[in-house]
Amino acid sequence: MKKTYFFAMSGTLCLLLVFISGCGKTTTQPPVVSEKIVLEEITEESIINNPIFMETSSPITDHTVTWMCKKKVGATHTGTITIKKGQLLFDKDGTLTGGSCVIDMQTIINTDLGSKAMQETLVEHLESTDFFDTKTYPESLLDITKAEKKNDTQYKITADLTIKNQTHPITFDATVIEKEGKRIATATITIDRSKWNIRYGSGSFFSDLGNNLIEDTITFTIELHV
Repeated sequence: MKKTYFFAMSGTLCLLLVFISGCGKTTTQPPVVSEKIVLEEITEESIINNPIFMETSSPITDHTVTWMCKKKVGATHTGTITIKKGQLLFDKDGTLTGGSCVIDMQTIINTDLGSKAMQETLVEHLESTDFFDTKTYPESLLDITKAEKKNDTQYKITADLTIKNQTHPITFDATVIEKEGKRIATATITIDRSKWNIRYGSGSFFSDLGNNLIEDTITFTIELHV
């Protein structure tokens, strides 16, 4: 009986010693791999190649916008209109990528009629609700959504044109050249006024207009300096 008790006590003591010795050691665990954050050196090249810095905005410093519309029979009228503000966007290689301009609809001028009184009468009609309703809608907006480069100077432009609070897409060809340190963009844009609900004298809305029919197309010739 005493012998059994002794071996039991000895076994218990051995287990206790193993436990105590184990507590004094650090259990080996797999290393925790933390995500390594690499801070790249900021260089001139990295800034240039960063998409954030790849476009530059060039404000329009000078411009000419002429317009032309005509009746089916008889007169062709021409004039000018003013851009209130605008810009063109270019990438780091000087390629046109976008842009926009705000047109001041209250700056319509007629240039083909012989007398000032006749010019003023036509402009008043164009500014009325029959046409552009410039008191209600004093500004129009041209916003380039896509510029496809065809060669060194030629582009196919897709843009949104907003007139009288209505927006429709248009496409046109444009040319961009550099001259004396400036970029010059030129384009001829022809629109169908009926899409913007400009109804007066339009065969798209009225029949039997005869010689009073005014064509729906309006042509703008644009030159922008940036």
